[in-house]
Amino acid sequence: MWKFDKYFVKFVELLGTVATMVLFALMVMQVILRYVFGFSPLFTEEFGRYILVWSVLAGAAVSVRQGLHIKIEFLQDLLPQRVRSVWLIILDAMCLVLFIMLVYYGVDMTLYGRNQTSSGLQIPMFYYYMAFPFFFACACFFAVARFLERRRK
Repeated sequence: MWKFDKYFVKFVELLGTVATMVLFALMVMQVILRYVFGFSPLFTEEFGRYILVWSVLAGAAVSVRQGLHIKIEFLQDLLPQRVRSVWLIILDAMCLVLFIMLVYYGVDMTLYGRNQTSSGLQIPMFYYYMAFPFFFACACFFAVARFLERRRK
């Protein structure tokens, strides 16, 4: 499982990196076309918004695996080691419940949007909404992997 976990993290990182690079290229293209040629294609702004969501959610999922999300450690540092371990398990469980809820409602939202199209590009909103259940399912997997890793130590 740990080898799969390593490769899966790399895959999600790659998705986020590619999305960020595409977003950067779109924004540079939009600025050059607008200010040099006086023309701004409509698709760059709308597609940029969608690709930004994919990029951010990929980063959020990888951050779960690496434990890089913002947290307040004041209370945690005051606790004795044994109580701190229980506290961290409780926090991980609460995060996992939240991620499962987001996957559930993300699937619901994706199914609801399968017959809708975007206003400018006319692409199915399914592709945009699909990012939510996919990356929160990744976050669920990463949260469980992190929990198992912490338990081994």
